[in-house]
Amino acid sequence: MKLVFILQSIYRIGGTEKATIDQANLISDSTNNEVHIISLYQEVESEHRVNHYISDKIKVHFLHKKIVLLKYSDTIYNLVDLIYKKKTVSLIKSLNPTLCIFTSVKLMTASLPCPAILMAHFRFSHFISGKVTRFYLDKYHKLFERVIFLTEEDMRSYQSHYKSGNGEYIFNYCHVTARMKSDFSNKRIAYIGRIDNSQKQLSHALEIIAGLIRDNVFNGWRFDLYGTGNDVELIKNKIKSLELCDSVNFMGKYNSLDSVLEKTDLLILTSRFEGLPLSLIEGALSGIPLISYNCSPGISDIIENGYNGFIIEQDNKDEFRARVSELILNNEKLKKFGENSFSLAQRKFSKEVILQKWNSVLVSCELISKDKGKHR
Repeated sequence: MKLVFILQSIYRIGGTEKATIDQANLISDSTNNEVHIISLYQEVESEHRVNHYISDKIKVHFLHKKIVLLKYSDTIYNLVDLIYKKKTVSLIKSLNPTLCIFTSVKLMTASLPCPAILMAHFRFSHFISGKVTRFYLDKYHKLFERVIFLTEEDMRSYQSHYKSGNGEYIFNYCHVTARMKSDFSNKRIAYIGRIDNSQKQLSHALEIIAGLIRDNVFNGWRFDLYGTGNDVELIKNKIKSLELCDSVNFMGKYNSLDSVLEKTDLLILTSRFEGLPLSLIEGALSGIPLISYNCSPGISDIIENGYNGFIIEQDNKDEFRARVSELILNNEKLKKFGENSFSLAQRKFSKEVILQKWNSVLVSCELISKDKGKHR
């Protein structure tokens, strides 16, 4: 099969981009399929550029070589995507793929030369909350051979809402070395992801750390923030205003995720909403305990409450602080939760498990493609 993934930019910060590229890498490196990626934009402002690993087997095509992402603005670039929709479809047709895999429903059209899949990287309720995405999903959902969600709950919500049978769910595959990494002597808590306070609520995380310091339980511990984004200065100012400069490290971009995880004893997430958080899966595959707000149906797929971490009621900072305190004051429990994280990840998020799900979908779509070819 020849597969084409369509992304806004292979250099863009964000879980959608990273997860999609990781899935493309998995399929390219583990199967005989020919994999292409269409990246709508090539140039990205340097402070917002991330060089995701892409397999040498994958051919990348840039639709707009001279358009620069001046700011991290979904509204502007979603509009540009729609304006150049015909050009995107033209490039797809020139590649003549067996299957197209979209990450945005807005680029779908009835004139595609092959079957198509939509990968929905946010929870279903959030995915249809926007007027534009809701309009296009209403219009095109029947044209997709599969609409793939990140959790079973979201898949069921989609199928119930649209009375449709083309829903599927596949967990994100993470291109990270699966092994126990930390020796739990680092005394480091970490956040890994985009520095976007409106979604990630990093101000909550900082307030939780400030509370632990007031409780006199954070002695010797530090909180590391890894990532970049539009709210870097806002978060740096928040660190100063809470007088956390001696306890919080703003680490920025990182070159090696494995080296970051080796230094981390506990991974936290305080988001307002998520799809299936890659950072938590990466943490689980590295044998790290996890604490997160209940910001997505996918959280319960990654964290078994009281087994490998804690799921916290949304925006309950007091409960969050109490659970962090419980783990950093009990090193044996911290280690046990880490071991449990690794065990859970092997059962749910291993390369073999994710590849089996993708193979099943691809075989089904290939049969559909061949059948349509006979009737053209």
